[in-house]
Amino acid sequence: MTGTALTYRNDTVVGFPGEVRQADIYAVQAMLSEVPQVECPVRHLFSKGIYTREIYMPADTFVIGKLHATEHPNIMLKGEVTVWTAQDGAQRIKAPCVWISGAGVKKMLYTHSDTVWLTVHATDETDLERLEAELIIDQPIDADFVEVARQGILGQISSGGMQID
Repeated sequence: MTGTALTYRNDTVVGFPGEVRQADIYAVQAMLSEVPQVECPVRHLFSKGIYTREIYMPADTFVIGKLHATEHPNIMLKGEVTVWTAQDGAQRIKAPCVWISGAGVKKMLYTHSDTVWLTVHATDETDLERLEAELIIDQPIDADFVEVARQGILGQISSGGMQID
């Protein structure tokens, strides 16, 4: 997995005013895909009926996850992040922290410090391609839709409407 390194002075991060829409997260994902990426190493662990995915995300990185098809535990072992979702808005989370993420959730993170994050999934599958098909909702992004959302976000930035945490 890769993320986008964006460092701000005084540990600040751009946030969305008001409600966060799934479209906003997809638009940011499209914009960030156009800049150099940062490697975020992933480790896959399997035990009977359980798949655990561990990701290391360096500090000062934006990481946008995939759209999850299932409810599953999230465990942040190390770090501090701001998480944006359409379901919960923006939240700043500090490790250690454990919570359940619902089905249909797509997360956008900004890592304030080096972060280690686990997701745990109930499955007997061990093939990574089949796991992805089972656990992730493949949702192609319409280019026109992304451009409209992108212009809305860029308009918020240029008008000073974006919040700084």
